[in-house]
Amino acid sequence: MSMYQKKISFLTALSLLGLLLNASPDAAPQPPAEGTPGKPAAVAPAPTPAASPEADDLLKVHFMDVGHGDACLIQTPGGHTILIDGGYSGVAGDVVDYIKKAGVKELDLVIATHPHSDHVGGLAAVVTRIPVKMVLDSGKPHTSVTYQRFLKAVKAGGKIKYALGRAGQVYQYDAVKISILSPTDSLPENLNNCSIVSRLVYGEMSFMFTGDAEVEAEKAIMGRHSYIKSTVLKVGHHGSDTSTSLTFLRAVDPKVAIISCRRKDSGNAPAAESKLRRRGTKVYSTDNDGTILVESDGDGYEVRTHAGNVYPDYEIPPEYKGKIIGNRKSMIYHLPGGAYYLKVSPESRHYFATEAEAKRAGYRRSLQ
Repeated sequence: MSMYQKKISFLTALSLLGLLLNASPDAAPQPPAEGTPGKPAAVAPAPTPAASPEADDLLKVHFMDVGHGDACLIQTPGGHTILIDGGYSGVAGDVVDYIKKAGVKELDLVIATHPHSDHVGGLAAVVTRIPVKMVLDSGKPHTSVTYQRFLKAVKAGGKIKYALGRAGQVYQYDAVKISILSPTDSLPENLNNCSIVSRLVYGEMSFMFTGDAEVEAEKAIMGRHSYIKSTVLKVGHHGSDTSTSLTFLRAVDPKVAIISCRRKDSGNAPAAESKLRRRGTKVYSTDNDGTILVESDGDGYEVRTHAGNVYPDYEIPPEYKGKIIGNRKSMIYHLPGGAYYLKVSPESRHYFATEAEAKRAGYRRSLQ
């Protein structure tokens, strides 16, 4: 039987079993605290109740190609949608366009794993241009313009629920369960280790989303949770050597690993890649494979690469070679050789001869 032919009755029974398990006092989720951005809250929003899946029983998880950054769109079988991070601000418009092209009209949940700009940079545009029901944030204070812009956009949204993501919380969207594994209320100084780490389960299929969590956070997660095995691992910190310890890999034991990154000019592979391959894990990376789509019926899965790149490279006309490129959408300018220099679409470009000229026009310099 193919993965696309699974009978609905099986998943319905699975959903009912999940409801019975969640009804147990030992399995009761700890709800998050709702509040205003930057402040702890007192009232807990209720998780979406479990429901039987619709006729389309496929879970779709899109690992968007946003260069050096993270952005992951999740579409559940029952039509719920979750976004984990939104990439760098320079790709904000493209992230929004991708979400809309995927048929999303509203996001049930947006998770901002931590305040770094390559994760939250595009989220201000997302919550401004797409209706959002709820935002989960690490709550780690940060004064960057990018993060503050995101918090202001959430507040301006009016009806958007804001909550702090904390270990022990569980969210149920039809037959899909998302458990928050980290952080706890005691946030470390290291912003990466404040990342909201979550594990998604749908039938026999599971995903681990790690943000930029480093080895210290991985150890803490393993200390709190005895079982974190996952079919798919979104590799921490873009595959760098600060994350993905061998101990953590043994505990997660992924069949598939996704690295969201932009390979350095030297051509070196992310540090985690060799460790993963030695374990027999199938490794995909957005720099090589573009946007990666994983589809599952809760039993088997299929991985598609180059599934509609969010931010492809564009050619530079000969007459503009070596010029500075300004992005009219973001009002950011990019120097030749920069990470996003070739990523600005032709219709959004404005060329400048010097940085001074770009600054006079109101553009600010890209940080990458």
